[in-house]
Amino acid sequence: MQRLPLGIQTFSELRNGDYLYVDKTEVIHRLITSGKPFFLARPRRFGKSLLVSTLAEIFRGNKQFFEGLAIYDKWDWSKKHPVIHIDWSIASFSTVDELKRGYKEIILRIARNYGVAVAPENPSIYNLSEALYRKYNEQVAVLIDEYDKPLHEAIVADDKNLFGQVKQFLHEVYTPLKSCDPYLKFLFLTGISKYAGISIFSTLNNLTDISLDERYSTICGYTQEELESNFKEHIDALTLSRTPPQSREQILASIKKWYNGYSWDGKTSLYNPLSTLLLFDTKDFENYWFTTATPSFLLKILAKKKRLGIALGETVVRSLVSTTDDPYKIAEETLFFQTGYLTIKEIRQTPEGGKLFALDFPNREVRESFSRSLLAEYGQYDENKSDILREKLEAQLLASDSVALSATLRSLLAWIPYKLIIQREFYYHSILLLWLRLLGFNITAEVSTNLGIIDAVWELNDQIFVAEIKYAKPSKIKDPSKGKKPANNKNTLTARSVKALDKLLAAAFVQIEEKRYPERYKTENKKIKALAIACSGREVKCEIREIEEVKEI
Repeated sequence: MQRLPLGIQTFSELRNGDYLYVDKTEVIHRLITSGKPFFLARPRRFGKSLLVSTLAEIFRGNKQFFEGLAIYDKWDWSKKHPVIHIDWSIASFSTVDELKRGYKEIILRIARNYGVAVAPENPSIYNLSEALYRKYNEQVAVLIDEYDKPLHEAIVADDKNLFGQVKQFLHEVYTPLKSCDPYLKFLFLTGISKYAGISIFSTLNNLTDISLDERYSTICGYTQEELESNFKEHIDALTLSRTPPQSREQILASIKKWYNGYSWDGKTSLYNPLSTLLLFDTKDFENYWFTTATPSFLLKILAKKKRLGIALGETVVRSLVSTTDDPYKIAEETLFFQTGYLTIKEIRQTPEGGKLFALDFPNREVRESFSRSLLAEYGQYDENKSDILREKLEAQLLASDSVALSATLRSLLAWIPYKLIIQREFYYHSILLLWLRLLGFNITAEVSTNLGIIDAVWELNDQIFVAEIKYAKPSKIKDPSKGKKPANNKNTLTARSVKALDKLLAAAFVQIEEKRYPERYKTENKKIKALAIACSGREVKCEIREIEEVKEI
């Protein structure tokens, strides 16, 4: 069997081969002794399948795999439970009939392996559970990995009819689970999204969703302590692979910037396991998770709704639970969180006792890669020019060269496809910051102060730029070559006088001063500059002013 690097396989292969692993059995033991039916949502490539494989080996009583691990002397290994393990992650189909045949083969194969008989024409989890219980006189562990994968396959196919058929089939598969209760020792499901319309969540009314439960927040992914204690040799090897070699502290900072940042409780920050393991194998900082887990339907949804603001990352929502199973109607923030592109940075309590979830991109890997994919969707992103453009922008900002910076931002805006632009300030704001982030700049959007909201804060070396972006619709003037309105109605040239742009710049500086935006950064021990950007159509003009003195409130 082909072996993937550093343990991206099943639990048994990890324990039998020379692979790295992180001991999660303490939190697993807490889970399996706390009840029966559980659901866990995590993004793809985040260790759900390895978790399910681990659960399977525990319930099978394979004690030899767990020597030296936390669960070794806590579990009754004399009890060997039959296991029904259904892995939808391998599902590949073009019709619902193909999906049904695949499911039937899984049930029949498990029955053959255990030497029990089920109706070959209509096998089900219920019939298999009952047969296993009666033969072995032990309750059964049912483990369903990626329960929603068939739905995502239908979404990617962009076939609403197929989606409806798959949804109905999964309803038939999952509904009998409630009747299985007398035969079940444990029931565990994983998935990416929690679709409200899937019967499993209404039928199993005692199903416990542990996705945001602080007690299980670290069940997948690596904590900082786990990273440093389990991968010490690989971290050391990574320091020596750099030219020139870097210190351990520098390497740890880079790993954290690239692959850390995931959280499901707003407190504990986790590393993406796939990306971390591939980094140690290849010794290159690359976008591993994104290239293996990017669902194209997310880009389609954004393109359709032109919700570019969410691509900047920062957003605050009251709920992370979807109320519909239609992916085109689920709130974009919820969908992006469930699929791993946004994560919880903070959970805030409201005066009424509710919760607010502050979301953002988890790390550089996801933020930059998603921006690149979104802009590439429109066929305009030229990665070969990005390094040159970044160097120009950086030099112009540090030198406070407003004229040159205006020209560079104008060329940047020219890359943006016209069909992507909506003549509103928010869209110019979003797409401009999207590009700048893609170029690798450290920019924070919509920073709240006690007097207002700063459009963007741009940190560069020892300087902080407090930016205000102003927008006005371009003037509509008749085509001078014809002197009258053209027949095709394309008579609007996106033009704006220098005088009008100057008015926008003046308004931006007035707002920066009146709202006292620089005060937030007066203790940063960095040079603070005010950056005003005026946009109208394809025209951009900006001005940089150094803040000599930050006024007190």
